[in-house]
This record gives sequence, C-alpha cells and structure tokens, in this order.
Amino acid sequence: VRVSRTNKTSYYYHANKYGNIYIRSSIPYDLGISDILSADNLFLYFWLIVTFFLIVIMLYASNRFTIKMQKEQLDHDSQLRRQLTQQIAHELKTPLSTILGYMETLHNNPDITNERKQFFIDRSHSQALRLTDLLGDILVLNQLNDAPRTVKKELIELNKIVEHVVEDVELKLQQKNIQINSNLGDEIWLRANSLLLYSIFRNLLDNSFAYAGENILINILLISEDAKFYYFEYSDTGCGVRNEHLPYLFERFYRVDKGRSRKTGGTGLGLAIVKNAVEFHGGKIKVSNKNGGGLTFSFSLKK
Repeated sequence: VRVSRTNKTSYYYHANKYGNIYIRSSIPYDLGISDILSADNLFLYFWLIVTFFLIVIMLYASNRFTIKMQKEQLDHDSQLRRQLTQQIAHELKTPLSTILGYMETLHNNPDITNERKQFFIDRSHSQALRLTDLLGDILVLNQLNDAPRTVKKELIELNKIVEHVVEDVELKLQQKNIQINSNLGDEIWLRANSLLLYSIFRNLLDNSFAYAGENILINILLISEDAKFYYFEYSDTGCGVRNEHLPYLFERFYRVDKGRSRKTGGTGLGLAIVKNAVEFHGGKIKVSNKNGGGLTFSFSLKK
C-alpha cells in the first residue's frame, strides 16, 4: 500500500510474474478495502470459543480418567490389604496353634513327666519368640509403607553397623562353619536410619543361615560409588535357588520351600524388609544366582 504520485491517492498494489513479464494491478485503498484485508475477528472469536470448550471437555475427561484410575488403585490396594491380612492371619495362626496345643497338653495331663513338660515349655517358648519376631517384622514393614516420614535419619557410619551385625551372629557363624569376608574399604557415612541399615545386613545373613547351608563363604563388598550412591554386593557360596523363584524372593511371606522355611523359624518377611529398607534409603536391590552356586544381592544406598 502506498500513495500514488499521480493523484496522491492511496492504492493497494499487487504484482504477479508470468514468464518474463510482470502484471501489476491496483485498487484504491479505502476504508472498505482495509476492512476486507483486516483479520476476521468473528473467526477468531469462534476458535476461542471452540478452544474453550475443547479445554473443558479435556479437563472433564482427564478428571473422569483420574477418578477411574484412583478407584482402580483403591480397589487394587484394598485387594492387596485383604490378601496381606489373610497372609498375616495364616502366619500368626501357626505359632499360636502350636502354643495352644502344647498348653492344652500340659493342662490336660497334670501327671506328665517333668522331662516331657520341659519339652512342651521349650517348644512353646520357641514359637512365642517366632511370633514376636513376626509381629516386629510386620510393624517395621507397615511403618516403612504407611508412615516413612516418621522414620528418623541421622549421619551414620555403615562400617560400624556391619561390624555389629557380624558380632551379633558370631555364634551362628561358628555353629555352621561360615566365613565372612567383609571389605567395605574406608569409612562409609550415610544419612540413614541405623535400625534399618542393621536390618538390611542382618536379614541377608539370616537368609543365608536358613537356606544357604553350612561350610560356606559370605562376601560383603563395596563395589563402587558415584556422586550420589554407594553400590554394594552381598553374596554367599550356598545352594542358591531355581531361577523361577528369583522374581518373588522379595515378596512378603514368599517361601521357596515352605516346609523347610517353617522349620528354620523364619517369618517370611526378611527379604521384604531388606527391599523396603533399601528403597527407603533411596536405593534399589536385585538378586541373581551366582556362578558356581549361591545368591548375589546387588544394591545401592544413597549418600
């Protein structure tokens, strides 16, 4: 658009090239032409309205989808809780039934020999200890899952925690002729919970005591570290497990050999506690069969 030098009137000019020539046309540029060439506000308002309704529909659909997902999650959580409640009830029933059976035998047979009485008392005491361990493990898992913020952290030297664990199981090590090779290098300091760190290594050792067998070697090693994590490896030279069991070892109450597990007195929650404790400290854990026999647990802990 420019003013014509001939008649001093504003014109709208347009040119097209055809071969080697240009054809230029022009029309007076007045208010009517300006309106024609201006943006179509009605079209703009139309798309604003359409966009508004599209956003409303998307928000509604997203809200419905979110509600559906939340409902499905609640149903899933409810089902898991029911399953867990049934598992807990089943696990509690075994030691309670055993204790009740021994007590009824003592109550109904007052003339039983002292030796036999002591046998029933010792067995009842053993089952009572197992029941105490089971309840303690359940409380730990519930706290980690339902109220992790209530678990306090402080600056802790991991080397001393591992030393205390090894000292506490010294008698079992001697009884089963098990050697421990602990190589964690220099001092390892973590912002962590001391009881949960203790439970990681204690439950891994207890798992080896229960299932790996005797005359074995256990390695507790610091493999590497980076700016955020320490990477550890716990392994034994025991019998290991079949590969189909590996994905389920960290599940609550999962047992590779149910009959053998109950005889060893385990709660079925040890490795579940290990996994939850590792994840509480920002790490991950996996398990694999070791070449030559035994299990290897590879896990990380956040600095």
